[in-house]
Amino acid sequence: MCIRDRLVADFVNQTGDASVDGALEQALTIGMEGASFISAITPAKAHQIVEQIQPGAVLDEDMARLVSRREGVSVILVGDIASDGDGYALTVRALDPGLEPGEGKPLASARENADSKDDVLAAVGRIAADIRGDLGDHVPESDRLAAAETFTASSLEAMRAYAEGQELSAQGQFEEALVLYEEAVAEDPKFGRAYAGMGVVYGNMRREAEAEESYQKAFKNLDRMSEREKYRTLGGYYLLVSRNFDKAIENYQTLVELFPADGVGHANLAFSYLSVRDFDRAVEAGRESVALEPNNVINRMNYAMYAMYAGDFETSIEESNIVFEQNPAFGYALFTAARSAAAAGDIDFAREALSDLRGSEAMGASLAPIGEADLMLFTGRAGEAVAILEPALEASKNPFETASMLVALGEAQLALGEVEAAADTAERAIELSSHESIQYLGARLLMAAERPEVADEIALELENKLQSQTTALSALIRGERALEKDQLGTGMREFRYAREDFDFWFGRFLRGQAFFAAGHYPEALDEFDYCVRNRGEITDVFLADSATLRYFPPALYWLGRCHEALGNSDAARALYEEFIALRVSADPPDELAEDVASRLGGSSD
Repeated sequence: MCIRDRLVADFVNQTGDASVDGALEQALTIGMEGASFISAITPAKAHQIVEQIQPGAVLDEDMARLVSRREGVSVILVGDIASDGDGYALTVRALDPGLEPGEGKPLASARENADSKDDVLAAVGRIAADIRGDLGDHVPESDRLAAAETFTASSLEAMRAYAEGQELSAQGQFEEALVLYEEAVAEDPKFGRAYAGMGVVYGNMRREAEAEESYQKAFKNLDRMSEREKYRTLGGYYLLVSRNFDKAIENYQTLVELFPADGVGHANLAFSYLSVRDFDRAVEAGRESVALEPNNVINRMNYAMYAMYAGDFETSIEESNIVFEQNPAFGYALFTAARSAAAAGDIDFAREALSDLRGSEAMGASLAPIGEADLMLFTGRAGEAVAILEPALEASKNPFETASMLVALGEAQLALGEVEAAADTAERAIELSSHESIQYLGARLLMAAERPEVADEIALELENKLQSQTTALSALIRGERALEKDQLGTGMREFRYAREDFDFWFGRFLRGQAFFAAGHYPEALDEFDYCVRNRGEITDVFLADSATLRYFPPALYWLGRCHEALGNSDAARALYEEFIALRVSADPPDELAEDVASRLGGSSD
């Protein structure tokens, strides 16, 4: 069946009651989603487009035609509501938007009466069921009506607040969106969709405990969601809260099989593939989500990010530039472009992009300091990293971003010889965020800063979280502790355990070090070669909206050492030269860079 994109115009409200504004459009959008072949431009997205076309305009029938022609939408839904005695009369028409103004033909229409205000949403559900049938939905009418009942039980006031919350969330105004979601559940404490909306927002803000609580409340009301929304809700939980990525993939695969037009499903399936480091499939699914919604800047921004992780930096920068040109409010595109450029070797472009981001009010501007500090540490300039991070930490309000900056600050302090300060900073970071990336990087920093007993405690905590990625990180900590004691066999066993659970870039790097220490240079070369070839992964090694390219340069050094040990002098020299180009201006002097300079001068072990 052909996928049909559709757009819901603002209802013409002839009742004089403003409480219906925004609620009916959201309800009709949800009702139409029951058809597997129907894709939607959400009301939030539609109003964003209207603002771009004509700021301040309403999404009436004429504007809906303009938006539809721009977005390639094949069906627009135009409705009105009027008072009818003590009740209400509702009418919705489905129209072909036409290629030119004045063109287009009627496709379907439906009319329903609501006995009271409390029956209005139910009437919208019945209308949606009728129009879906007229547009080709072969699901029996009884099933369409039963599905409609799963979302029409909430009040108009709750639906209006939910709709406004969705718009704010889509614009990245998360705190404001939470206020509206809370208003929605205050009006209707069983409004599962609003709890799921809160879960998404809290998850995106890295507020794990609140995301968990919101999703648990949503689960208590799954029976009031459509089948499509149930899959979206469960998928969001697996992806953002439990971080059970295999279940997320399974869930979203089923969603897009049942509802192939579901852009959210394709977009989140891509992110689920990314979370298990299947970068090629993430790129493929991300490309599909862009094909379904070419002007959806969020999907395109994510596609640029997937390309970055896959090492296709040219595509990443190109797609990021398209996003920023379409909507400069999405500053995260600059963050992605900067990381891609740095990984590709264009430090000047990366620095300029991050400077532009820092000076903006765009979404993602708060990430500029960690990006800039990571760039400084990438090039070995620890003092400059500290100068960036200290004032940024004072202004930071996001716990996860603060913890990420604290880890980078601790690493810079360690490079400057401030061992005690580095350890204290690491402990501040791990107390602030329970995210596995902070816990693992904090543990590594504590090991280097001579507080290994705290790292051992973190390893146990990660082990007891029972997710494959956390048990893998726990094993990596134990393995690295073993290497510190020259217990190569014990360390390698831990690294193998880690690889069975989750094949992290850090696991490859540490296995390479173990093999090299044991004199197994071909095996070490294979591991370090993976690390260098997959430099896209290390741009943000935990896929956590951060910047971690600073961990990459040592991989160049050790791969060079492997080639040198095996007699491949030309390959070793090329890697050494790439390393020294990054660290030639390191301050304080980089011990590895000094060793490389010696080797390039003809000295060797």
